[in-house]
Amino acid sequence: MGIWLLSGCREPLMLNLALWLGGCLPLLLIFKYRKNIPFIGLLGPTAFMILFVAVEIGFRVGPFNSRLQPLSVGRDFVAHRYFFWAPKDMLPKGWTPETNGKPAAEDQAVNFRSGPATMKKAPGVFRIITMGGSNAWGHGIDRYEDTFTALLDQMTKKEFPDRNFEWIAGGVKAFRVFHNLIIYKLLLRHFHPDLIIFYSNVNDGVITHGPYTYHELFTMRTGVDITKLWISENRFPKKESLISAAQSGMRRLRTYNALVQWIRGVRESRGGAGDVFNVSKDANPPDQIEANLRAFVEITRKDGVRLLFADAYQSPEITEVPASRASEVQAIMKKVAREMDVPFLPVNDILHARYEPSALTLSDDAGHINAFGNEQAAKIIFNKLVEDDLLSAPAQ
Repeated sequence: MGIWLLSGCREPLMLNLALWLGGCLPLLLIFKYRKNIPFIGLLGPTAFMILFVAVEIGFRVGPFNSRLQPLSVGRDFVAHRYFFWAPKDMLPKGWTPETNGKPAAEDQAVNFRSGPATMKKAPGVFRIITMGGSNAWGHGIDRYEDTFTALLDQMTKKEFPDRNFEWIAGGVKAFRVFHNLIIYKLLLRHFHPDLIIFYSNVNDGVITHGPYTYHELFTMRTGVDITKLWISENRFPKKESLISAAQSGMRRLRTYNALVQWIRGVRESRGGAGDVFNVSKDANPPDQIEANLRAFVEITRKDGVRLLFADAYQSPEITEVPASRASEVQAIMKKVAREMDVPFLPVNDILHARYEPSALTLSDDAGHINAFGNEQAAKIIFNKLVEDDLLSAPAQ
């Protein structure tokens, strides 16, 4: 048992798998001398279970546990049927899309980075929701007061003391346009926002490969075609499909997640041969990014919500985002904004023209803006909101 634990602490994948295979030797010996061993029928399965439990414990100890969470969502998140992942304790217990609009749901608080908020909006309140990924959430910023959403809150209150603004930080770490479309349709639209600030693009620049696209996975998990999601009435099957439910159950095991990561790495290392295994598909292809943005515009307009596209700051030192992909994603947002007449704010270009990357990003993480970067982003966004009259009181 000690060997298994140590192997889990040192290297979560190959050593554990090697030791697991090595641990099968006793099973082979048991099989060879089975005639001389009493209760042979129970020894084999018992030995296998002991080995499996030992490996599972080995994967769960040490820092590697966070790499093997269900859906790789990390310690602070939980796997979610509709959103794929969500912050722990964000959603009220028992929440489903079908509960939206019911009296009990209107008073239940959803825990955002900005604090608890209910769907019910007080009269006279101008509600603004910032959406996006980890930079919209404020990753690396210890105090919420130093995030650009909180700074915008302070600016609007100072500039318009007679108005009643409510700001909600609706960003979720690692969310792409796809996830933001889903969470708006199934949750955030029911908060009746007056304005959405969509600060995005970095995560969509990360290319993720797999056997399915996000669209296909959503349909598999929910039974609903995402292309029809924004015009449907959120009628989802109560249960996942048998295969999807089995996968969800298996993902609770770190051993299963380790095998998935190992097999995926082996397949992707085969280059073009990966097509044989159907794992080299872009899970978030550019054409679907564009379709998701267009759907996002359509549904917010249907709801009478103002929308601002803000191209998030991207440091050239982000190794996970190829420069060509980053440019392509930025071009897609500009194109959709131009063709659908959505206010567009090139935060990325403005900040690049004014400051060096080291001044704007965390010292140990080039992918996220620091407190100074949040402050500058807030100033740029606020000026745009005022210039385009996006904060004016809605017509009664």
